[in-house]
This record gives sequence, C-alpha cells and structure tokens, in this order.
Amino acid sequence: MRMRLYRGWGGALLAALTVLLFSTGLLAQTDRGTITGTITDPAGAVVVAANVTLTNPATGVKAVTKTTGAGVYSFPQVIPAVYSIEAEATGFKKAVVSEVRVGVLQNLAIDIQLEVGSVTESVTVASEAPLLTPT
Repeated sequence: MRMRLYRGWGGALLAALTVLLFSTGLLAQTDRGTITGTITDPAGAVVVAANVTLTNPATGVKAVTKTTGAGVYSFPQVIPAVYSIEAEATGFKKAVVSEVRVGVLQNLAIDIQLEVGSVTESVTVASEAPLLTPT
C-alpha cells in the first residue's frame, strides 16, 4: 500500500480547513470571565475545604466549589453579569461579597477573610470597582 503525499494547493487547502474546523470551538468561549480567590482566617492562614457559592441574583443560577489545600477557589468560564459570592466553613461566620461584576474576558481576584463565629452568623461586603476620575 502506498501513501500519497498531497502537494500544492490541495494540501494547503486541506490543512487550512482542518485548522478552521478545530479552532471554531475555541472562539465560542472567549466571552467569559474568571473569578478566583483565597479564603483565609483572621490570622491570615488559609481555610481548606471551605464551601464557596457563586450566585447570579438576576437568574438564581448557582455554582458551588470548595477551596483547595492552598485555600484557593476558582470559578472559570463565568458569564458576564453581577454575582454574589458566599464563603462558609465550620467555626466561621458565613461571608457574603455582593455586587461582583464580571466583564468579558475579565479575571477577578476576590479574596475573602472569614471571621470566627457560628455559621448561622454572616458578614456582608459590597464589592464595587472604584470609579475612574478623568485627570
């Protein structure tokens, strides 16, 4: 059996069509943002296995994750909108960060410090970007 090597325009066209076919899936996900952060205690130590919930109040859609061994959480591929983030762990008050605005291709770092207390108590923080003032 002999293999035939395509040369000239035919081979280049085949290669271009193959690249185009496989790259269209990548373009569909470029409108998303990312939210990551670290959950710490009052002493600055990381909180492992804390529950972190991302909620879109407008739609009620929620995503849930846990912090890693380094106290880090991540929500990749977040649709641009306004969200709230809740973090809770045993022995700490639940922390809520509201008004987290995610834009297209925006990577936000939202670090949260939990306060010692009962999970039934909560601390709410509003996260708003500072307004730019023209100079």
